[in-house]
Amino acid sequence: MCAEDTRRTTLNSTGSKKKRKSKKNRNTNCQNEAVAYILRESSDGRIKKRSRFSICSEKVAYYLDHIAGALVLLNSVLLMLQLEIEGRQLAWELGVHPTRQNFDSLLPIFQVMDSVFVFIFLAELLIRIFLEKWKFVKDIANYLDFILVAGGLVDLSLTMAPSAAPGDQDMVTLRFVSALKAFRAIRMVRSFRFSPGLRMLVKACQCCLPSLCWSMLLLAVFMCMGALILGNLLQDFIRDESKSMDDRLWVWNRYGTTYRALYTLYEITFAGNWPTNVRPILERVSQSFVIFYFLYITIIVFAVIRVISAIFLKDTLDE
Repeated sequence: MCAEDTRRTTLNSTGSKKKRKSKKNRNTNCQNEAVAYILRESSDGRIKKRSRFSICSEKVAYYLDHIAGALVLLNSVLLMLQLEIEGRQLAWELGVHPTRQNFDSLLPIFQVMDSVFVFIFLAELLIRIFLEKWKFVKDIANYLDFILVAGGLVDLSLTMAPSAAPGDQDMVTLRFVSALKAFRAIRMVRSFRFSPGLRMLVKACQCCLPSLCWSMLLLAVFMCMGALILGNLLQDFIRDESKSMDDRLWVWNRYGTTYRALYTLYEITFAGNWPTNVRPILERVSQSFVIFYFLYITIIVFAVIRVISAIFLKDTLDE
């Protein structure tokens, strides 16, 4: 009896230990689950907060793009009106129009509105930097916006600054200001965001950029070859004093230097007006140049250009 009681007591104590251990394990598991639940809830809360901020920023950026696009179009219209008015004033100064149209009261208004648009685009740029943060740096188009805004600020500062030194320095400043104002027309590219069709066309053009670069490199090689051949062959005619001075000047204006010969070959290749640059050479210089022009126009202007067009079409359809 004593042995059985001892064994029962031992079994009971062992069972109670196992129960206490299992209870402790259950408590530990419950605590771990509670901690995991708290961490999960807190992380979900952070994710929800981030998603709300990102959603709000995306909505603001969406409406901001459309508002900025409308302002870009309005600014472009004002720039065109300003150019029209300034051109009419120049026409009177050149004597094209006998009567002077008085637009002196309108030009200051255009300058004030131009300054307002500069600050509007500056504010829009700062807002997009705040919303996009590091994403702003990853978009190449944002660099163009930054350069245009900086150019507008420089233009505004130069326009409002008093002229310190008259003469050539003022002319250089005016030309620099005019160049800055002209390059602001590039901002019209942002209006492409309005229409899906325009965006599709822009993407199609982007697909052709690699082919365009290689094609222009190939054509540049052919144009350089043609310019060197014609330029060297026509030097003797330009030096020949027995020829008419008008003919010599005409040939020099088209083929006398590397730049002029290259530009003439560029016109022959792309403009389609090659008879105006070819026939005078055949009639005034020599008919033997027909061999060069026949080969160049047949191979380059006709065949190579059409092959390049087919490659552009293939790249666009593949994308």
